[in-house]
Amino acid sequence: MKVQIGCAGNVKNVLETFTFDQIFGRKEIKSALHYGDYRAGSTIEIMHQLELIEPVKGHGKGKYRIK
Repeated sequence: MKVQIGCAGNVKNVLETFTFDQIFGRKEIKSALHYGDYRAGSTIEIMHQLELIEPVKGHGKGKYRIK
């Protein structure tokens, strides 16, 4: 899968900001990195497609953890 440079930078920022045991979602990405809704959501979508993150159950809808 090809990822544009800007999207790759967003993914890199998320990976540098959150630890492997930390649970995060769109809201946490928006808060920590000052992203808008669309940017945070697309970053999560790309990371999910690249299998860098996995969904977490029991913490609400749309929560993930870095694999």
